[in-house]
Amino acid sequence: MNAKKLTILVSCTFLILYSISTFMFHDDFHDGWVSYEKKDYDTAYKLWLPLAIQGNPRAQFFLGVMFDRGQGISQDYSEAAKWYQRAAEQDSARAKSHIYEIAKKGSSQALKILNDDAKLGVVEAQVILGKMYEEGHPFPQDYNEAAKWYQRSAEQDSARAKSHIYEIAKKGSSQALKILNDDAKLGVVEAQLILGKMHENGVSVSQDYDQAFKWYQRAAEQDSAQAKSHIYGIAKKGSSQALKILTDDAKQGVAEAQFHLGLMYDKGQGVPQNYDQAFKWYQRAAKQGYGSRGANIYQIAKKGVAAALNVLTDDAQQGVVEAQLILGKMYEAGHQFPQDTDQAFKWYQRAAEQDSAQAKSHIYGIAKKGSSQALKILTADAEQGVVEAQFRLGK
Repeated sequence: MNAKKLTILVSCTFLILYSISTFMFHDDFHDGWVSYEKKDYDTAYKLWLPLAIQGNPRAQFFLGVMFDRGQGISQDYSEAAKWYQRAAEQDSARAKSHIYEIAKKGSSQALKILNDDAKLGVVEAQVILGKMYEEGHPFPQDYNEAAKWYQRSAEQDSARAKSHIYEIAKKGSSQALKILNDDAKLGVVEAQLILGKMHENGVSVSQDYDQAFKWYQRAAEQDSAQAKSHIYGIAKKGSSQALKILTDDAKQGVAEAQFHLGLMYDKGQGVPQNYDQAFKWYQRAAKQGYGSRGANIYQIAKKGVAAALNVLTDDAQQGVVEAQLILGKMYEAGHQFPQDTDQAFKWYQRAAEQDSAQAKSHIYGIAKKGSSQALKILTADAEQGVVEAQFRLGK
């Protein structure tokens, strides 16, 4: 037999043997899987162990799972890590993730793999290692060590890692705080907002509204709407710089600024309390559809602001139920108007005609105060089977 024929024969023999062994391995793995699904873990283990020893990555992975979970065998994280690692060496990303998970449970073998991978630059390993130091499990809590691993991950463009760094900056990590400051100076909006908030609330840095304003303003200059909201917020706390921005924005027609300025005058926050000024700014914001007229203009109408009372009355006449209810209540209580149950009934009835259950309750309430019109409604409703009316009439 010449060399060429011999080579062909050997090759064919190898292919046949390989195909048979592959089929047998596949068949054994499948039988093991059937047993595993039936929770017959002893049989699954016996079928998968030889395959795992011979290098079958699926068998290796599932042996790791069985040791990890203690399925049919004693739970053993070291053995689990061993089999997961063998599967991972054949490019099983799923196996690596399982190794990292049991590292969190304190497996020394898995921890070593996690550490090695982190040092080699595996982003997922670096983030997990950082999280373990941040949470103090299974290592002693160490925010600076956490910041170190998060930063290594961030250097590979891991946005998630940067967010973790910013979070531990709030917890007092000097290393994380330095990164946060550096990023804020470089113009990272998220870092500027967080640093501003930390100065606003005195978290891990001294409370300083001027510093808070500085960072919010830098973020606002990059068109951060969130930054503007924060500026309006510290205006209420007495920041003169923030108040100037807020007032300028309100005058330029920014509805959110107008609303916040109205609220400040309403509550006397950062400015002297002035209901007329509050109404002015609430009204400007409301014309742009910002804020609730009922929650703001109607509320200061109760405080005697003539312009707000006019808006409340106009809205009630135009059929706004909330305005009708408030106006009715003011007449019922004699607040800003002489007490007048007939007028109260009129506004409650208009609201009730728009199916306001609250209005009906108010009508039943003034029936007790001598309103003949309200008593007539109450009696009719009771006779028609309205439970609340029956109860009130019985009372």
